[in-house]
Amino acid sequence: MMASRMWRGSLRRSGASGLLALIQGLVREYCDVCTPRSLQFAARFSSVAAHSPGRKSLVPDSIASPQDTRETAKCQKIKASAASAEATRSKATFGRLYKKVDVQRDPNLSGERLGDPDLSRPFTVQLDGYVLRTPAKKPLHFKTEALALAVAAEWEMQQGRAVLPFTMPLMKLVSTAVDQMPRDRLRVIESLLEFFHTDALCCRAPELSRLAERQAELGDPLLAWIEREFGFRPSKFHNLFWVEQPPAAVEAMRKVLLDMDLWELTAVDSLAGAARSLIIALAVSHNRLSVSSAVKLARLEEDFQVEEWGFVEGGHDLDLADMKVRITAPSIFLRLLRA
Repeated sequence: MMASRMWRGSLRRSGASGLLALIQGLVREYCDVCTPRSLQFAARFSSVAAHSPGRKSLVPDSIASPQDTRETAKCQKIKASAASAEATRSKATFGRLYKKVDVQRDPNLSGERLGDPDLSRPFTVQLDGYVLRTPAKKPLHFKTEALALAVAAEWEMQQGRAVLPFTMPLMKLVSTAVDQMPRDRLRVIESLLEFFHTDALCCRAPELSRLAERQAELGDPLLAWIEREFGFRPSKFHNLFWVEQPPAAVEAMRKVLLDMDLWELTAVDSLAGAARSLIIALAVSHNRLSVSSAVKLARLEEDFQVEEWGFVEGGHDLDLADMKVRITAPSIFLRLLRA
């Protein structure tokens, strides 16, 4: 308990506490939105269709068809199954396989011994005294105490016997950087360069439309920043068929990606996939774009469609919650990595 208090105090001092709270809040929001919508609609329908005290049926018994009765019974069965599953899930959240989470710094380790010159006296997360490992059984060594503390907090927050990976986005990024990126680094870079040709920020609606005006207002300043920062301006296109970016722009982008270490490249790859834009990913990684602005820019077309045609419950809200987590996690990962 004393060790737990010590590393929690370190978490607050490192400045990672507020960032982690932000991620956990978004994860909880995502879990709330992910409640099966079909069960909600079934429960809502059964509450109207079924008889309830003090309320008359919308369809008199004398003219209710056998199909109506079967549908009502089916909805009641679904509702009962959902309640049973929830009860089982809540009973299953007991204990966990480890009791103590701690963060330690091993003075005997060095970057040279670990094959990574960027690591200097790395930090480790320990579960009951055992060094935390990746899914591939590789021991995890963290460059900064802030990132180690944040990952430790994700493990500390697990309350059930089964660890829930989707509630640990930082652990997922760290594991990817250690297990996959050393082997797949060049492949990931080539994949991002292919992605660059279809970058969502460069794909524009037909000119003289309201959407095109909004895209220009929010997206063009970012293209201008790319030109100032890296010496090239990406080409825009106005149809569904992407265009090849200029070879000079591709080579300049390749150099930017090659200069990243494995951990940074992992975060940028995750950001680009979430935002459907390598340009947005670079802007976030260089602190040019905030998380909220990145989410707004990545969802520009979808939000425009919502304004035009309306909000779809169980669709747009789920996409928004998912994108918030997927953009916020690598952004905070980078900030903790550089703390």
